[in-house]
Amino acid sequence: MKAIFVLCLFLSLSVMAQTDFIPGTDDLPMMDKMVVDENESMSFDTPDGQILTLMVVTPSSRQEILHFYDTNLGALGWNKTSTGHYKRDKDVLIIQTQKHPDGTLAIFQVTTPNN
Repeated sequence: MKAIFVLCLFLSLSVMAQTDFIPGTDDLPMMDKMVVDENESMSFDTPDGQILTLMVVTPSSRQEILHFYDTNLGALGWNKTSTGHYKRDKDVLIIQTQKHPDGTLAIFQVTTPNN
């Protein structure tokens, strides 16, 4: 059990040391060549909690995006619940993609409930 903890800690530190994070977050790694559309990204509070929506354009395919996050988010405490859906404690992350003239638009939505 201790070896698993040490391995998870090492992987987490390794990911954090080698990766930039999507602006506005401290736990969503940014793939190479990703560009955040700050005009379309937003964060707001509701009576139920906080919602963060980030719009990111990348030349990577949907499959490459999902593979990158499937591979890297676990080291940061996120658990995959289904394709493009992750959970950490009460936080929920949903990654959606759609075609874009410059490749793929990735939409990251993080919801954090108040309770």
